[in-house]
Amino acid sequence: TFYAKCGERPEFPQEVHAHFAGISVVPCSDPVDGPRGDECLGYLAHLVGRYNDLATFTVFMQADPDQHLHFAYLHAVLKMISRSTYAVPYLSLNGGRHVRTVTPCLNAVHEAIFGEPMRE
Repeated sequence: TFYAKCGERPEFPQEVHAHFAGISVVPCSDPVDGPRGDECLGYLAHLVGRYNDLATFTVFMQADPDQHLHFAYLHAVLKMISRSTYAVPYLSLNGGRHVRTVTPCLNAVHEAIFGEPMRE
């Protein structure tokens, strides 16, 4: 489900449709005389509208994810979910919140877990 915030219905290329069983678009504009809700309004609309039937996992993404997240990180998280090894109630995918510094300590932990050094 995509929540359209700007009053425009997004058009998705056929290759995008191929990745999903179905795509629905829900208009979700800010209240006329209310505060600007940005993405929070879309998140809230989703949670309230499906409160009694929430999915096991819900991923909220910005319209321009390449500007907000690291795809390699998202890929790793989705792998953990598919392997049933993810057990955290909340995880920010916002790349601006992630430390991307490679330190000897961080590299040692990574190598102990994955059997290979981190790639920069």
